Amino acid sequence: MLTKTVASLAILATSALAQVPICSKYATALNITETQLVEDVLVLALLGNTTANPPVAGILASSSPVLNFFNGAGLTTNRNNQPTSVNFLDGGGAASLQNGTLGTTGSNQLTLANHLVEYVGFLLNCNETFPVYTGNPNMYAVHKFMNISQTQFTYFDTAIANAALALGVTAADVTPIGTALTTLFGSACAPAVNLPPALVGSQSICQGSGCPNTTGAPACYQGASTTTTAVASSTSSALAPTGSSGVAGKTNAGESLYASAMSASLLVIGSAFLIAL
Repeated sequence: MLTKTVASLAILATSALAQVPICSKYATALNITETQLVEDVLVLALLGNTTANPPVAGILASSSPVLNFFNGAGLTTNRNNQPTSVNFLDGGGAASLQNGTLGTTGSNQLTLANHLVEYVGFLLNCNETFPVYTGNPNMYAVHKFMNISQTQFTYFDTAIANAALALGVTAADVTPIGTALTTLFGSACAPAVNLPPALVGSQSICQGSGCPNTTGAPACYQGASTTTTAVASSTSSALAPTGSSGVAGKTNAGESLYASAMSASLLVIGSAFLIAL
């Protein structure tokens, strides 16, 4: 019965997301493409902005508790159901993001960035011409070797919320989307959800210590075996600087519209942040 209730809540969450026309509404208002809007959001979330009020903790900051998911420091990426070390900062890292490039051609970084843009575009109900998501639709499978804790999951939420506040957005602007995304991604062992049109599978991302388990099922996290031989790539990384973000704040008449779009979109990225290659 509890599992059915959770599944029903997840369906309601996906419906809520589909009814919020973030992409078309704010891209039109700002006279930019929907793809550019999502890319701008992604860069801001990754780099952060320590000079903002309040400061925004970047996903790639040196003190970030989730940095090792990106720089290849651990066996945390799921490749063919094997825990693998993959460096997702091999395409120029923060420097390329600041220069307006998501990553160099053929790099893990560019593939990850493209998948993030595609997935966020899907969740934000972007138009039919938006790039189609080509990554793994099962967020549990993508993240299962990361053992993401409540602390790590919350780090994303806090950084994203502060980014929204720094842009002048009130909590009321983003609460519905934030609630929907927490329902989808924030509980361990959640049942499979069919995200239309074709994204099917468990969407649980928070699976580690402190994560709520609303199903009542035993822990379902599958940790990395210490005997697994991983296919490691370079672990060198270019971390984000401690200065301001590579995405400048909007100062024109569209500032409030941009802020609302950014905050809602950032909540999406914070809840679905490491899409599998």
